[in-house]
Amino acid sequence: MELGDCIQRLFRSPRFKRSLLLLIWVALLWNGRRYPPGSGFDYGGHRDYIEYLREHHAVPGFEVTRMAYNPPLFYMFAAATNAIADQTIGRPAKTTKFILALLACVLVWLSMECCEMILGEDSSTAFLLFLMMMPVFFKASAMLIPEQFTSVLIWIAFYIAVRSWASKKHVTMPAAILSAIFAAAAIWTRPFGFAAPAALGLAYLYFFFRDAPRRASWSRAGVVISLVCGIAGIALFSFNKHHLGTPLARPYGKPGLFKKQPLSFYLDWKPGTLFTEPVRPNLGNRWMPIFYSELWGDYWKYWSATSREESNLKAWT
Repeated sequence: MELGDCIQRLFRSPRFKRSLLLLIWVALLWNGRRYPPGSGFDYGGHRDYIEYLREHHAVPGFEVTRMAYNPPLFYMFAAATNAIADQTIGRPAKTTKFILALLACVLVWLSMECCEMILGEDSSTAFLLFLMMMPVFFKASAMLIPEQFTSVLIWIAFYIAVRSWASKKHVTMPAAILSAIFAAAAIWTRPFGFAAPAALGLAYLYFFFRDAPRRASWSRAGVVISLVCGIAGIALFSFNKHHLGTPLARPYGKPGLFKKQPLSFYLDWKPGTLFTEPVRPNLGNRWMPIFYSELWGDYWKYWSATSREESNLKAWT
């Protein structure tokens, strides 16, 4: 048997796919269990937001945490799980972080299912193999950050839409409403939650043109998504204006995104060392080298044991 036939049979093997999925889940849960809660991207800001919610039952401002620009839904979830764990099994931060690792497992399953429904069963195996080559996913999934929670909401909304399309049946109004609710919830967790209505809009537009017999139902579903997500977005801007003084949740007096750094930060990639010695001392403060190194490695050293991590653990465990 030729090598190509062996690879093709392997990709089509349900047992091989299940093994990959199980291996990814084990890695995610192991990292979620072992990675200390006192470290991670913007750890201090997320911790302050959660603790302020628990203590004051109110959303903090920029005087409390630099993460105040984030909508409160994830932090309400984290504060609730922290409080429940604190009264039951203890170790609230570690418990919440492990729940986020479980959500990362759900995220992998949702993504795999969408791949199969859109591109065929063989695509999910390729997706899982690709995911296994992405260190940043396994690293970030173990941290106490909103990304897992937000991504699951986005993918649930997308999964409902894709499942409706794959079923070859008319899109029901309950399915459209449910998808819209999850997309609206994503908007209230992170600024990138606005990717949910954007992704759904593109998906519905694609289904509308590819699925002529069901165009009417796709149109109705699109209207529902637009209305619900539009209301959620307007409500968030209004909340930010009332709570933070600005609809875009940016503190006054702070420079905009593209004014914080000189133009060279974004354009000077230092290609001489970027692909030959992509380690921190050789990269410097540039966007692309930092992104490249963090994607495949640990530029900010959040995955390395440090004394900062130990002090954070003493402060919040």
